[in-house]
Amino acid sequence: MRPRLFKALFFSVSAKINKAFSVHRCMYILFFFYVLLGIFGRFPWKADEPYFFDISWNMVIHNAWLVPHVGDFPFMEKPPFMAWIGAFFIKILPFLPAHESSRFAVVLCICITVWAFLLASRCLHEEISCKKCGPNLTTMPILANWQMNALCLLVGTLGFVEHIHKFTADLGQLAGAMMALSALILVASPTSEKRPSYYGSLFGSGIGIAFLSKGLFILCILGLSVCIFLVVFSDFRHRLSLKFSFFATLTASPFLLIWPWLIYRTHPNLFNEWFWLNNIGRFSGSARLGGNDVTYVDKFVSILFNGAPTSLFLLAGLALLLFRLLRSWSCKLKTTQEKNSIYPAIKTRGYYVAIVFLITGLCTLFVSASMRDLYLLPILPAMILVALPFLHLMESINLKWQKGLNIFFFMMLLIILMTWINLGYNGEATLLGLIWHNVSDVLPLPFVLHTNGMLVALVCFLIICWCRVVRQNDKNIIRSWGCGLAILWSTTALLLIPWIDASRSYEQTFLSMNSVMANHNGCLITEGLGESEIGMLHYVTSKAGISMTFFEKKYSNITENSTLDLFENRSESCELDSPEAATRPPGWCTKADRDGKHTRLLGKVKENLQPSADFLTSALLPRCAFLLVLDEIKFPQKNISPIWTPIWSGGRLTDEKGFTLYYKGL
Repeated sequence: MRPRLFKALFFSVSAKINKAFSVHRCMYILFFFYVLLGIFGRFPWKADEPYFFDISWNMVIHNAWLVPHVGDFPFMEKPPFMAWIGAFFIKILPFLPAHESSRFAVVLCICITVWAFLLASRCLHEEISCKKCGPNLTTMPILANWQMNALCLLVGTLGFVEHIHKFTADLGQLAGAMMALSALILVASPTSEKRPSYYGSLFGSGIGIAFLSKGLFILCILGLSVCIFLVVFSDFRHRLSLKFSFFATLTASPFLLIWPWLIYRTHPNLFNEWFWLNNIGRFSGSARLGGNDVTYVDKFVSILFNGAPTSLFLLAGLALLLFRLLRSWSCKLKTTQEKNSIYPAIKTRGYYVAIVFLITGLCTLFVSASMRDLYLLPILPAMILVALPFLHLMESINLKWQKGLNIFFFMMLLIILMTWINLGYNGEATLLGLIWHNVSDVLPLPFVLHTNGMLVALVCFLIICWCRVVRQNDKNIIRSWGCGLAILWSTTALLLIPWIDASRSYEQTFLSMNSVMANHNGCLITEGLGESEIGMLHYVTSKAGISMTFFEKKYSNITENSTLDLFENRSESCELDSPEAATRPPGWCTKADRDGKHTRLLGKVKENLQPSADFLTSALLPRCAFLLVLDEIKFPQKNISPIWTPIWSGGRLTDEKGFTLYYKGL
């Protein structure tokens, strides 16, 4: 009797566990931790996160809400919407470190992006599966599987892997672009409900958020896409009702007008720098701000790599579709079912919206003089939506590659676990060093990792979920890829993040420097530091420094009619002969104190200004006692005057460049 009772109890518990941990639930768990892990528990990482966080930090400590500042200098490369959100979370979560609390803005943007993406993918599924408005595809997956495939591609696309975990303006642009694209798909689709006020508000908010996060890029792409649809499809003109346009204009106007108008009224020179230099000039190539001289081949390779595996599936699906089209013409297929199996989504207006947006975005990037991998972020969701209908056409390749892919991820997982064990035991990555000979050039060695029982338990739980997915997953290479990438990222973020952070963080470097500066008084000059280094210097040491690069650039063409608005500080007083002014560069005054003194300040600036070649030895800032230089370690390029004495040097463990702090006294 007892064996039967235990057997029944065992099967009952097993059934409940299987029900509680279904394949879909395990996949959702993996995707949740994939998104969350890597956002927190580290210091800001280059390239863009350090300076963008410092913009939010300046908003909190100096109330610089209108003009973005990196250190103590205006930085007009991007509008401040995402920085506002980060500063808001810093304000409401004061018990957390500022660089951690600001990243809740990242979580918010990812949630908005995923919500809008699933909304659009659901609409496309209903439209493609509808008998009246499109082909009746008997091979189309059910909605749950369709959206799971969409999520797997969203998680598995390589261009998202690192960038969605960093606090940058591009995530705000991504969320806004996805909101606007989903609104257009809902408007164009005949299967969606007629809710023009809701769709118009969603579209206008998306455009506004994207614009106020990054600039004109998404605004231009969406504008061109709407114009193309209005010209090509007459039924789309009827669906874009007056009510939709009214609510879209109403919700977009505050984002598009208020901040640019305030900047133009209060700081016209900063407005010109933002609009003409960082938007128009970056696109045309006249500004030479980075990402220039990228060849068409490099752009194409970047799109393929960052869009993989979605881009590869899309190309394979298009090739297979072309083959079936040629075959249909040669064989003269007559039945409707055969034709519909060849033309997935051929009559769906919502699908056309995603295609037009994707083509317009890619063409814009190809034409643009400047391109970085980050610029692809708002385009990738549209690529996934376009690729989704082709996935069921390639089911024949799933079984052949799925097992090999699972074995690959299992081997990579073993390498991660063995590396963690090696670092915890003796601080050396022995196994990883056999596979990757230059690991010490990228990551610091030796490095001792400390074990955390809670993190190890969470890793074991995630591995069990992944094994459950691998065991039950049936002929779906997309899910194998998405879940495999999720488990690798999650395990790395849980076990190895301190090691990675040690190679990418400036925290220990500037803390060490600050302890040396604490024994002396005087202001700090910086030379060779970029925006990211200045931002972290300001955050860690509370010393922004006076950038010689900034002064050289801004004073190079100074005239009698120039204004000094760029050098506006947030202090209460700035008299020329006051003790407070002794630690400031010439012209560093509040707007009120500049009245009537512009000529005197400008004279002091021009009097002390020397040719750029002698900037480090000039008398421009005679009162500053410290000079911080970022230069090559092995072959220094900077010529430093003998009046400066080096008192400290340091840097990140694996960098080719290092910092040197000089002191000359007062």
